[in-house]
Amino acid sequence: MFINFIVRGRLGNAIFRYMAIAIICLNSKGVYTINNCQSKDLNETQFFQISQQLIDKKDVNINCGVNMNDFYQHDTIYRLNKNSIIEFIKKLKNNKNPPIIILETPTEKYNEEIAIIYDILT
Repeated sequence: MFINFIVRGRLGNAIFRYMAIAIICLNSKGVYTINNCQSKDLNETQFFQISQQLIDKKDVNINCGVNMNDFYQHDTIYRLNKNSIIEFIKKLKNNKNPPIIILETPTEKYNEEIAIIYDILT
């Protein structure tokens, strides 16, 4: 099942979205993808509920591909899983999968920017 990164917002928002995707992939059989639309969206409230379940050491059941298009700015789940998120990023880089990219939404002032998440990490 695919956990799909939807391009939306600026770089800071995209970093939070990417970390949320890492959390979902690490706790399901999810595979990171970008702009590969799925039939369901995982909204802010649903992600918060999943985060709380994981923080409380409860199992979560994610059994279908989802689009990640919100901002998911919840620090506790990321702080508790910092090392796992870093390893997720490194594993994808070391496995020579296609580059993990974050895209900023273009504005009147700036063109679209591409950043490789591994480069941001290091």
